Amino acid sequence: MKTICHALFALSALLIASCSKQTSDIIEWSTNGVTGVRMPLHVTFVENVQVEESAMQDAISITPAVGFDAYLSGMRMIRIVPKSPLQYDTQYKVAIDAAKLTGRQHKGIAEFRFATPKLRFTYNDNWLQQNDEMTGYVLIGEIVSSDYAEGSYMERNLKISGTAGTDVKWTHSEDGLTHQYTVGNIVPRGDEGYTLTLDFNYDEKQTLRVEVPRKDEYAVIDHSVNPEPLAIVVTFSEPIRQNQDLKNLIRFDTKFRTLVDKNRLYIYPEARPTGAHSVTIGRDVVSKNGQKLKESYSFTATLPSRTPSIRFTGKGSILPSSNDMSLLFEAVNYQKARVRVRKIFANNLLQFFQQNYYDDQYYSSMDYVSRVVRDTTIDLGARSSTRLDQGNTYSLDLSRLITDSRKSMYLLEIRGVDPLTPVDNEYDYDYYFGDYRTYKERSKVVVQSDIGLICKSSGSDQYVVYTTDLVRPPQRGLQSQGLRPAEPGAGRSEHRFRRAGRAEDEGRALHRHGRSRRGRHLREGRTGHSPVAE
Repeated sequence: MKTICHALFALSALLIASCSKQTSDIIEWSTNGVTGVRMPLHVTFVENVQVEESAMQDAISITPAVGFDAYLSGMRMIRIVPKSPLQYDTQYKVAIDAAKLTGRQHKGIAEFRFATPKLRFTYNDNWLQQNDEMTGYVLIGEIVSSDYAEGSYMERNLKISGTAGTDVKWTHSEDGLTHQYTVGNIVPRGDEGYTLTLDFNYDEKQTLRVEVPRKDEYAVIDHSVNPEPLAIVVTFSEPIRQNQDLKNLIRFDTKFRTLVDKNRLYIYPEARPTGAHSVTIGRDVVSKNGQKLKESYSFTATLPSRTPSIRFTGKGSILPSSNDMSLLFEAVNYQKARVRVRKIFANNLLQFFQQNYYDDQYYSSMDYVSRVVRDTTIDLGARSSTRLDQGNTYSLDLSRLITDSRKSMYLLEIRGVDPLTPVDNEYDYDYYFGDYRTYKERSKVVVQSDIGLICKSSGSDQYVVYTTDLVRPPQRGLQSQGLRPAEPGAGRSEHRFRRAGRAEDEGRALHRHGRSRRGRHLREGRTGHSPVAE
């Protein structure tokens, strides 16, 4: 009997534990895969979920623990913003108590998981040059991190040895990806040169050694290759005289031009050669003080192919029918381009703008406001073509991709296919149609319309909206503040919506000159939270 009681107790405990861990299916979409350590998290709920905004903070938990703020974005999305950067290379779990979040309309725990990337660094070219007082040197360099890196972390983990008394100044970009350092007070010695050592003690350690010449010595101290724009960079210990015939003092097996910047000599090939090339700097290259080199300096420079890249060009976002609906993009070292077209349905436009800006860096919840209407691959040229290694501009005929005659809004995404040189696919995700770091330049929201709108504020509570016909020529005598009037807009009403879906409108129609004046009267507007269907 005692054994049976123990078994029943264990079973009861198991049932209680399983009930306490009941899962909930209230999540429709959430952040997943790999996301940056400072990126906000997003979670969208199914349509029948009513979120209690005051309960969000208590209903959400993150493991490993991190402080955060939660904001309601639109009607069904919560935006979770960590108060401090997340840990690198870490798996996170977000748990949402459905009962707390919805006032017990739903039960169970909804979960989603994501990861943060490992922090990696790229060490760009450094430059040893004389200081302004011509009494010593400064070393200028740059580090690019794969994700946000705090400036204090970058600074405290740099150790310098080889000489005493140096000082370091840092400049960090706002996004925490680019870190420029300047090492000052590098004093040359009178008897001999020495090696300055920089130890970057990050998770991926790196050591940089720079040869500092002895005082008043004129010599070549370094050479390197700058990939974009392609140049061979030769660094001297002293500033170089500007007005000398450098083309006849340099041996290089292709046509080139030169540029002198203090103690740096830039050699720009006129063509785009690749591979190993022999370069000789003649001993008669003179310093600013009239010194010559003791001997010629020869080396081999390996010129790389251009890094594969692809992006949309131009700032236009309205596609009138008069330009055959063409859009330009630029590609380098890709044999093909893949284009994906998403149609943002008219009844979902308000939901789209509740969660996104028109020219955003990333777009949220696109699966719920749009549908992929075309996904195609375009040949850019034969793989053996030397033209693909150049920055070529192509015209994309959207009339073949957008066949719906009704005017609408579309999200266009492009990515390169079949690169001619190796590329790093570590940051590729399907949601971003490739590398998330380049998504902004590879995506574009466009409006298919023959009418343009310009909204101007009078500085008070009034706005003036002008329409202009982008296709038909202006009619004589119908000019309005330099804008062409749009007869098709005459008699049409227009509404202005707030973020929560309320429309600010007087109900006034556009008059025949394409101009409407409005105040701040409010009426209810539809938010367009319907499924992606026409």
